[in-house]
Amino acid sequence: MLPHYKEVFLSLRKNLNQNLSLYKDREMLTFIEKAKSIAKSNSDVLLYGEEGTEKELIAETIHVLKNEAQELPFVTINCSYLPDELFNVELFGKGREEPGLLEKTKDGTIHLEEISELSLFSQSLLLEVIKNRSFRRVGDCSDTKVMCRIIASSKMDLLPLVKDRKFLFELYYLISVLPIHIPPLRNRKEDIHSLANYFVNDYNQSFIYNKKFLHPDTIRLLQSYEWPGNTMELKNVISRAIHFSTSNAIRPKDISLVPITPAKHTQFSHSLKDLLQSYEKSIVEQALKQYKSARKTADILDVSHTTILKKIHKYGLETYLSS
Repeated sequence: MLPHYKEVFLSLRKNLNQNLSLYKDREMLTFIEKAKSIAKSNSDVLLYGEEGTEKELIAETIHVLKNEAQELPFVTINCSYLPDELFNVELFGKGREEPGLLEKTKDGTIHLEEISELSLFSQSLLLEVIKNRSFRRVGDCSDTKVMCRIIASSKMDLLPLVKDRKFLFELYYLISVLPIHIPPLRNRKEDIHSLANYFVNDYNQSFIYNKKFLHPDTIRLLQSYEWPGNTMELKNVISRAIHFSTSNAIRPKDISLVPITPAKHTQFSHSLKDLLQSYEKSIVEQALKQYKSARKTADILDVSHTTILKKIHKYGLETYLSS
């Protein structure tokens, strides 16, 4: 069995109601109720949503509500980081002496994050597992049953990939019996306010004095932004604003946002790489303006001193360092 799986489960269960209570948007509440209903079944699930949306939270919700009495394991595998060989070892293990997650998880849940990134070879192996609910180790004469639930998630729509023969037709229809599409944060203005306050209050719990709060103008600014990075970006922006604000009130001047609004028909004139570098430069530049020190900037942004020095040189920001 997986180490510390009970502690992980209890932590998920403890935080579940608090996390779900943050959502006020009607559409998001509908999807949460759908997840609760799906949790009662044994079917595999497919979660869609842009990068930074709450796919992990919905996966955890389904798992906890299904297994509340048993405290079973919940494991996430990020498919985008694993080549075929490592993915296969993660799932199937290395023989009887070193079983993989399909066995270790038992009746729990495996969350396959960014399943669209799997190669066709790994997809074919996964297809056989889901279809037969079993697999056979090399050298074995009998099959090993698979009891765990599979929750797959993707930031991409898989159907176009199926049409382009980059994703297996049969695997798509096996995992999409119960699909859930998580709406982007830009369509959930009420959630922006609620989540931003939560991130600030979470920070405040670490301090007796100097409690932070969001100025009303800041809330309006946050709700007017498109949030291409969704909830993940909102958390990052609030965390940065907390460190940069010089008073208890977090004002619009403390908020650093990417100057793009990717609306439905926007035509981008720059590549994603260029946009991300522009965003990175603005973050490093703002920190250097505030602290005048590469080492302090590295501490605030939680990276190594060497990394910050390379960024300063890359973006020509040496003038912000105090002499």
